[in-house]
Amino acid sequence: MAENYGNDFGGNGRAAWMLAIGSMVALILVLAPIAFYFYNFSTAQISKDPADWSSFGSYVAGTVGTVLAIASVTALIVTLRSTSSQHSRMYALTLRALEKSERQLQLMERQHGVEVFQGFLDELRTSIEKPVRVRNSDVSHDQFFADAYKRLSVSVWARMSNNNQEARRGFDLMLSGGILREMGVSFHAQRTKLWIVINFLDKCESLELRSECLRLARSKLNEDMMFWLCGDIYLEMREVFLRRNDLLFFPKRAARAIERGTESALAQGPPPNGQLEDF
Repeated sequence: MAENYGNDFGGNGRAAWMLAIGSMVALILVLAPIAFYFYNFSTAQISKDPADWSSFGSYVAGTVGTVLAIASVTALIVTLRSTSSQHSRMYALTLRALEKSERQLQLMERQHGVEVFQGFLDELRTSIEKPVRVRNSDVSHDQFFADAYKRLSVSVWARMSNNNQEARRGFDLMLSGGILREMGVSFHAQRTKLWIVINFLDKCESLELRSECLRLARSKLNEDMMFWLCGDIYLEMREVFLRRNDLLFFPKRAARAIERGTESALAQGPPPNGQLEDF
């Protein structure tokens, strides 16, 4: 505060000195021509001849008037430059304030978006933590994964073992959906909540918000369950997944099951037959 006071005082002092010096110079420039005139042309008495006063007026107008005009123009230029400088500083300050406000607004919007997404995420996580509904019976996650990944490995083997080479194809998420229908798995309770989460991420315009929400989703959701859930809704949201493939979950157990089925088919061996821990 003392430093700012000193700066203001110093600035005002310099301005006062410049104003005083400028006034003295202007006064000298005004009085000098008049003194020069009286020194050369004046008499002991004040003239009563209008012609003399007319000559003096013409002289003053041509000398002092010119000096005053130049001084006026100079003062106007200085004033305009000072005003322009002040406006530039005010514009810069206003622009910085607006940029700061915009950053704060973006931060608030991102925080609000994360809070909203956190609510959607909690609902989905609570839903997928429940036992899996298979043909009107509830089974544990371990039982479901053991059967589902075994079927996935065999299905990949069947595709890759097709006698028609042109018809051979590997894994895609439609295969996951087919396996779920074959097992009689129902994800009705989870589908809507998953759709809300994926739609939020797909419509998110802020890259920072989207990245943060994706990080939250991958840290809090079960990857294996999300793999099968994404397969369940793949046909409905295929365009979204093709456009945003980072929304897909691909756990290690899925990769091992696909790899085992592919290797067995390429070796022309029998279909894989193992437990979950083998994948």
